[in-house]
Amino acid sequence: KRRPDRIFLLDSMSGLMIGMNMITIGIASDVDSTFLEQVELFFAFFFLVELLCKLRYSGMRRFFLGPGRTWNWFELVVVVLSMVDAAAYFYEISHVENGANGPS
Repeated sequence: KRRPDRIFLLDSMSGLMIGMNMITIGIASDVDSTFLEQVELFFAFFFLVELLCKLRYSGMRRFFLGPGRTWNWFELVVVVLSMVDAAAYFYEISHVENGANGPS
């Protein structure tokens, strides 16, 4: 049996994280900081885990075709884009650490 209190807790925690992420993005737009970039990565991976939990809890069919599907698709796109951004960040970091200056 599925428990709605788990989804409520996940949604509440996600709402808090969205608020904290907005504050971080606002600060990061004015300050260039490696620490803030790492905090943004934390948020990206948190939202990935949240998405996976929702998929697991709801099931694929209900998540993609059921009520709330528009928001679920939107969340999927946002999470995928944040993972692309995270991959680009790790790619850039690996090239900087190896002494590469970019594509030749």
